[in-house]
Amino acid sequence: MKRLSFLLALVVCIGVSLTLGATQAFAQGESGSVTGTVTDPQGGTVAGADVTLTYVATKGQRTTTSNDAGRYHFASVPVGTYDITISKSGFKVYRAAAQKISVGTQLTLDVVLEVGA
Repeated sequence: MKRLSFLLALVVCIGVSLTLGATQAFAQGESGSVTGTVTDPQGGTVAGADVTLTYVATKGQRTTTSNDAGRYHFASVPVGTYDITISKSGFKVYRAAAQKISVGTQLTLDVVLEVGA
């Protein structure tokens, strides 16, 4: 009886694992990613720049901040068209309109921020 209970529990665990694995694979198949580096005109990295990704169809937004190396990353971005805005105090705002995210691809957008208000 204990062996039957163990086998039943094992089958249930395997079934749940397979279901969750299929869901994760499906989600990855319907998305891409956005990454890049933010630098100044002299090639120095810009840490702490605010990066906003706006889905054109719904105006929904995701935000992140560039790290100490000036890098930013958005994972699992649903397929579609996005506007990207990057800003940091002391620099002009950078805008990239109508950037297309495709299934399973990574959009790399390296940006040089111009000095200004």
